[in-house]
Amino acid sequence: MSELITKKDFAPIEARFMEMARVHNQVNYESEVQYACMLLKNNDYLLSIARQNPESMQAAVLNVAGAGISLNPVEKHAYLVPRRVGKKQAVCLDVSYMGLCHLAIKTGSVLWVHAELVKQQDTFEVAQVGERPIHNFSPFKERGPVVGAYCVAKLYDGSYKVEVMDIEAIKTIMEASEAYKAYKNGKARQCPWVDYFDEMAKKTVIKRASKTWPKMDNRLDAAIAVMNEHEGINFNQQTEDKAFKYNPIDYEKRTAQVEQVKTLLGELTQGLQLGEKIVFMNKMTGFNTFEDVKIQDNEQLDKIIKKLLTEKTSRALEAPEEEIEEAQVVSEAEKEAVKEDRKNRMIEHNEQINGEPVEESELQKIAREARQNLNETEVSTIKKANEYRFTLEGK
Repeated sequence: MSELITKKDFAPIEARFMEMARVHNQVNYESEVQYACMLLKNNDYLLSIARQNPESMQAAVLNVAGAGISLNPVEKHAYLVPRRVGKKQAVCLDVSYMGLCHLAIKTGSVLWVHAELVKQQDTFEVAQVGERPIHNFSPFKERGPVVGAYCVAKLYDGSYKVEVMDIEAIKTIMEASEAYKAYKNGKARQCPWVDYFDEMAKKTVIKRASKTWPKMDNRLDAAIAVMNEHEGINFNQQTEDKAFKYNPIDYEKRTAQVEQVKTLLGELTQGLQLGEKIVFMNKMTGFNTFEDVKIQDNEQLDKIIKKLLTEKTSRALEAPEEEIEEAQVVSEAEKEAVKEDRKNRMIEHNEQINGEPVEESELQKIAREARQNLNETEVSTIKKANEYRFTLEGK
């Protein structure tokens, strides 16, 4: 029997794990290492592989941090499993179909998702685009062999995304799997496609369906990529190359970014009901709560800020011509000056959005100088118009 794996065997990845996990705050280093040690202790074959290939074991636990999905056996979301990678056995992270559903919901891709097998005696009909399929069967009668699988996900706009695969398509995926090939050729003792075909079929249709779901958080895609890569990871490279890509966080910058997002969301949702605010936040950020927004990395927050500033600019430019009349801007010169001022406002927003100065056009320069020459009464009128027009901007 191989020597047991302990916490010290994961010491080389501790700092890396904690830095990666800070991005989403979904998993804890101490807990996940404890779960990993327990899983290895209860499986002699997996334990022997971990001793022969410790880098793969460490990479698998780093992928736990990257995906933000726990090895907690009670949740049944993820496991450590043996896989043949290249010419040797490796310990790999495997995410269950329940784990994929959990990630899809947690990352804001969908409201809920469900995968199910269709058997020969079932009644199954695909409805119109955007609607749920119709699947009827009796759980108390023999349903016959599996003929396919489907995945249905409800999106935040209330519509449904449906993916259907027949048994031939599922088996094509199975036969292309290196894990299945290794088992078939006698090079592996276990194969998930043989031991857990139903679960693998559901995972397969979920993975295909996920390609069409909206995403702001890449953890679901990254988890699927790692599972797919089990079939060909090269562990000869450094351990950290096997984990999810992540960007080191500048926490001081993130504090400022979060404050800017909070301010912009406040301005853009002013006057909305709570439900409307949640829908708008999901549209702009991909998340339903501000707590989820706050833990994103700098790169993701920059994307959110850019999207919010773009929305703010768009609203400023959408004010109808009637509003100029309502602001009592009478002369054509005053109207043109107000319109040009709107353009200049857009330039200021673009500078914020892109982080680069935008040169003033010759026409804008002439208009600006012309406004400066207006008499005090005209200037006062224009200011009133601007105050009316840019209420959304808090100017």
